[in-house]
Amino acid sequence: AQEPRPLALAPLSSRSYWTPEFFVRVNELLDRAEELEPTHPRIQAMLKTERLVLDLAHINLPRIAASLEARFPVAILEQRILENYKAYAGLYWKDTTKMLADFKEEFVLMRNRPPLPDEFKEKNVVDLLWYDIDAGDKVKDDDAAGGYASQIRTTHFKGTDSQFHAFDFECGIYDFQEKKGRFAKTIPKTQLFQDEKYHFYYIGKTKLSVNNRLWFHHTWLMSANMDKVFDGLDPAREYDVFVSVKFQGPAYVKGSDRPNALRVDRVIFVRK
Repeated sequence: AQEPRPLALAPLSSRSYWTPEFFVRVNELLDRAEELEPTHPRIQAMLKTERLVLDLAHINLPRIAASLEARFPVAILEQRILENYKAYAGLYWKDTTKMLADFKEEFVLMRNRPPLPDEFKEKNVVDLLWYDIDAGDKVKDDDAAGGYASQIRTTHFKGTDSQFHAFDFECGIYDFQEKKGRFAKTIPKTQLFQDEKYHFYYIGKTKLSVNNRLWFHHTWLMSANMDKVFDGLDPAREYDVFVSVKFQGPAYVKGSDRPNALRVDRVIFVRK
């Protein structure tokens, strides 16, 4: 009743009614419901699903997780999420092994985030890592922050690998609600670092809104939802956007014997 939009279009950060008191109260209600129907399998399963949604929101809202750590330790919430997710996913998939492994890995990364680069340590930032880039292939990369990066997919491109990587680097943000681009930046290959290492490239300044997406390459075959960045309680905020990218292979670096690849290990949004 407090959310005028469909919940799918309401980023977690914009739900001002999600206060610490809200999470405490809903946990109490779920506890009470479980006590009232301790042996009813269908009701217990429904309550576990409700608890799963609540706990996922809890750990993905830093202000909530920090303020309630003493009462609801994140480590305990993570274990409960894994147990309830296994039960929920088991209704739809026969093998949940990979799904649970991915959850566990993300929990470890959330607790052990790589430190910010020195140039960003004194700034007010939102720091996205490879697992926040939900359209791209996860690759292990010792050079990357946290040891992994997101690599652009080429499987859906109708052409050769050389043709795919022949273009200058393009990146931008598209607003699906307004159906328009917020900005786009092209960096000529002549301006790319030639050491096949990760470097930050300044992409531009922008505001954000609901249902925005950061895209890479003119094919948009790697992208990231901006819900973790957009603050619905501060919609007029501007951000400077920096992407950490590695370009490798002869399409980008003359004389390279590595496979062509475009990889992103983190994106940093500096609040203005």
